Amino acid sequence: MEKKEEQEKLGFLKKRLKRKFEEMAEPMNQLEYTRENYDKLFPDNKVSTPIGDVILRRDQYIKERITS
Repeated sequence: MEKKEEQEKLGFLKKRLKRKFEEMAEPMNQLEYTRENYDKLFPDNKVSTPIGDVILRRDQYIKERITS
């Protein structure tokens, strides 16, 4: 396969993937940024994603509060 054909195929696949993600996307509920809500959203300072769990630092809430 020529380089140009590979690039075109890759571009097509990227567009398809982007459309699929946009179709699957769900709006996030708007919540007030409080410690209580943060703890509900991220119990045990982690969040589960399709590719695995992400561990948040214990001070992440404070850091986000300062920057927002």
